[in-house]
Amino acid sequence: MEQRILRDYTMPNLDAVLGSLNEDPNQYIKRFLTICHAFKYNGVSDDAIHLRLFTLSLIDDAFMWLDLEPIANSWDELASKFLVKYFPSTKRIKLRIDIINF
Repeated sequence: MEQRILRDYTMPNLDAVLGSLNEDPNQYIKRFLTICHAFKYNGVSDDAIHLRLFTLSLIDDAFMWLDLEPIANSWDELASKFLVKYFPSTKRIKLRIDIINF
């Protein structure tokens, strides 16, 4: 049996659950929302849960990006900003052209 330390029990390994920020940002958000839907608290909106947990899911450049962003008023606003940053329209257009030219 593998030896575990206290940190293994206190810090969730979100990489194993969410995957890498190098993957498709749409898939990252989809997986993130799946995890969030497991959390329900009386009197706490889904929006509040999403906003709080999203901060914990980010690492490195994405965490710094969020730290510099103005505070989002809703989950939809934050998710839109995240997708603009990590899945820019130029990438979306290139994928569309690749599909058309396939």
